[in-house]
Amino acid sequence: MEVAEVLGVYAGLAEAGVVVWVDGGWCVDALTGTGVLVERTVRCVAPEWMFRFKTAYPPAEKDLWDVRALAEQYGSEIPATHRGAEP
Repeated sequence: MEVAEVLGVYAGLAEAGVVVWVDGGWCVDALTGTGVLVERTVRCVAPEWMFRFKTAYPPAEKDLWDVRALAEQYGSEIPATHRGAEP
């Protein structure tokens, strides 16, 4: 999706009273609860929820890196299923 499309969906849902959080590549660098898309502040998934999401299923290699980065930054304990090999 293009940024304008994402903002359009986000604005439409917000106007309808639907609380929305942006996830994935759009706000992955925020991890503070909010991010900015083209000068508009949007809600993003908080780090503790991102950690829960990433550890709720059998991991792919990229998930191991994400979980490790989140754990190091925010002090979470990595489950045995997501420890993998050291980088």
